[in-house]
Amino acid sequence: MQQPNVDLSTSTPYVCEKCGHDTFHTVFKLRTISAMVSPSGEEMLVPIQAFACAECGHINKEFLPKDLPEDDNNLTLA
Repeated sequence: MQQPNVDLSTSTPYVCEKCGHDTFHTVFKLRTISAMVSPSGEEMLVPIQAFACAECGHINKEFLPKDLPEDDNNLTLA
């Protein structure tokens, strides 16, 4: 994938809302879907990709789906 030609000196760093660090790792949260509500009729494992702070492990709420239960939105990876 080719990066767009932009002047990064005009950009603002995106930082962790917990510690202010500006470097992130790609992580996955896993959810299971019951066979009763699964489109296939079988239990499903659903990966949710997010970005966790490389310093403290926190996942900013903007990196998670809006319909994820609130207790999952305040996750810090240890």
